[in-house]
Amino acid sequence: HVSPIVKTIDNETRKKVTKAREGIAPRLESLASSFIEFAQKKNLFDKLPKFISTQLTRAAEDGQWALDNLFYGYLALVVVLFRSTIFRIIWFFCPLRLFFGKKKPAPKKH
Repeated sequence: HVSPIVKTIDNETRKKVTKAREGIAPRLESLASSFIEFAQKKNLFDKLPKFISTQLTRAAEDGQWALDNLFYGYLALVVVLFRSTIFRIIWFFCPLRLFFGKKKPAPKKH
């Protein structure tokens, strides 16, 4: 059972995210279309690598798809850049670390 406050927060958050996505997606579509037009006028669009021109064309048609891919790409970049920090946080809360803790240094012999 979830408390009513949590349900309210969840519903409001979902509404705000949906509204934000609906506002960003058309802008992404128009930006991609504008760039495609600019590149075609300058005869650059045919010189672009195939995967880039395909992505731009798809983004011009479907802004939600482009927004999702940008988000997942950004998320992957953040995970790669901060992987050691993420691993340390996970390791801190992992009960296995109690068994694999640091070994005590051997006493020095004089």
